[in-house]
Amino acid sequence: MRSIICVVAGFIVVMVVVTAGTAAATELIVPGGLFGAAAAPATELPANYFAANLTVSIMAAVLGGWVTARMAPSREMLHVLALSGLIILMSIPGIMGYDQSQVVQPVWYVYLLPVLGVGGVLLGGWLRSRVVNPES
Repeated sequence: MRSIICVVAGFIVVMVVVTAGTAAATELIVPGGLFGAAAAPATELPANYFAANLTVSIMAAVLGGWVTARMAPSREMLHVLALSGLIILMSIPGIMGYDQSQVVQPVWYVYLLPVLGVGGVLLGGWLRSRVVNPES
């Protein structure tokens, strides 16, 4: 049960940080802020919004991987791999084009997010495992 909890906790960390970071980036970068973007969802987003969102996503993934490895009862990287799988699974609707009626994201962005998510999670878990097992 603890294994499931640590993977879910890592995922929640990723989602909370991404949600807060995306809201902040939208408020600071997108004309009209968060509510303006919600009122006109088909508006083209500026490039620096995507850069900020990718940065926040990587940081969130690293933190989520670290939290998962920290909470894991044993075999930290196995739990981190499970979190990576969960991120891939949750990325499938976006990749498959779910709700593309109001497309505002470039195609490359949709494919890059899960790659960065998995890479960040693996990096965070690896960094945590290096703290515990510095010889590996």
